[in-house]
Amino acid sequence: DNPLILFTIDQNGKIHSINRRGATQIGFSSEELVGSSVLKLVVEEDREEALSLIRRCASTPGTRHQLTLRKSHKDGNVIWLRETGQAIRGRGNSLMLLACEDVTETHQLSRQLSYQATHDNLTGLVNRWEFERRLTFLLDDARIKKSEHILCYIDLDQFKIINDTYGHKIGDKLLTQLSHMLKQFVGPNDTLARLGGDEFAILLENCSLSSGWRSVNSLLKKIQEFRFPWKEHNFQISASIGIVQIDELSQDADTLLSDADTACYTAKDEGRNRIHVYSPDDKLLSERRGQMQWANEIPRALEENRFELFFQTIEPLNDGMPEKGLSFEILLRMRMRDGKLISPDQFFPAAERYNLSATLDKWVISNTFSSLQQLKSKTLHVSQCSINLSGMSLGNENLLEFILAEIEKNDIDPRSICFEITETAAITNLNRAAGFIEKLKEKGILFALDDFGTGLSSFAYLKQLAVDKLKIDGVFVKEIDTSPIQLAMVKSINDVGHVMGLQTIAEFVETPEILQKLKEIKVDYAQGYYIAKPRPLSELLN
Repeated sequence: DNPLILFTIDQNGKIHSINRRGATQIGFSSEELVGSSVLKLVVEEDREEALSLIRRCASTPGTRHQLTLRKSHKDGNVIWLRETGQAIRGRGNSLMLLACEDVTETHQLSRQLSYQATHDNLTGLVNRWEFERRLTFLLDDARIKKSEHILCYIDLDQFKIINDTYGHKIGDKLLTQLSHMLKQFVGPNDTLARLGGDEFAILLENCSLSSGWRSVNSLLKKIQEFRFPWKEHNFQISASIGIVQIDELSQDADTLLSDADTACYTAKDEGRNRIHVYSPDDKLLSERRGQMQWANEIPRALEENRFELFFQTIEPLNDGMPEKGLSFEILLRMRMRDGKLISPDQFFPAAERYNLSATLDKWVISNTFSSLQQLKSKTLHVSQCSINLSGMSLGNENLLEFILAEIEKNDIDPRSICFEITETAAITNLNRAAGFIEKLKEKGILFALDDFGTGLSSFAYLKQLAVDKLKIDGVFVKEIDTSPIQLAMVKSINDVGHVMGLQTIAEFVETPEILQKLKEIKVDYAQGYYIAKPRPLSELLN
């Protein structure tokens, strides 16, 4: 299948013979090659190494030497050959035998795997891992050569609204087109990366702070001019950008990234759609304007009744488990004074940091249970209502008593309630979480482990938590119709869950193709934009 190309050459590289099949493999006849230099077949960049191989073979008769290099096919294509050389004696002349194996396919596969490990799947840009490696290299360069470089951290403003309103597929298309535009901005020695979600970063090599600011200001204008047409919509976006200088006094890569992130979020706090250059006091400034802003806003929103409950339907997929009633997850939103709806990922980190998360959990539980009682009076049967609990609430005895009191007060069937806890929160508070779950399960309440599969030791901890359901993380689910690896991941989580007697729920179900794949591998429930978008709970009540 892969015959060897066999050359005999002298110490100068002159070809004395070549097997016919071998010559055919590189597009020549043996007559065309005999008498010419083997080095002429080698691509120019590899000739020095090829000459070194010939010299080593000549100086150590009987010893085999090996090298992988590139040769040119007659048609101009480059092929990769693994060459093994050894000196032989022939008719008074010192000759060498070169046995060459075509390893082009192996090399291409290796390059493909290397590319996948260092590049983002969606956009083809450098990924976070590779970006941090290059950042470390530039940091070393700055220290040794006293050079200057620029790190830019870019976060798209309110991109999540597009994702939440129109679905992740549309958001992904926008990100892909934007990435193509950004590529045109960076120079050949610069690095553009997608760090994740709607976050990008750029390394500008050998660039001063003033020059970097001018370049990034031009980039911001390009982003402002960018348009993404979809159906009757024409999306326009903006970005907040943080800039950090890399010089000989810079600390480590993690600190630089953190500083750039701080500068970026300071730009957001100052009104978005702008650039902020990092200075040492920015961390405190950003913290005060960001987290404290939300910490002040949460009590005001509670007092002014500006929190709202939404619900998203959860649909059974297998005939063996028809739902006799409504099944949904409760979602919390904050209504700003200007009418904008804010999702918890923006304000909940501040709630957890400033010990407000239990207050929000109580508000959600109280209002959800009250709504369930109203639905019951309207003869609308709810078979399952899922409610998210924050990590800070796990093991909170006061909250546990509150839950039980609210169930009794509103005459709720405990078996219709399922509390969702994130895998990360459960693992971080493992002992407290296990005890908390056990006490509520004694009353008939169910538990689901949310975002399952994102932790490093998911299965190892699973057996220590007496949960009833696994919610398979949407990161895996949303590509199962195109990625065999993601499909295998979801299937393995589903299979292990079933072996342990747990029901499984897939998030981010956004297309009929994804839904069909989930049915084929026998996932129990599905949730996502294809099933139903989040809607105000008041729609059910009215």
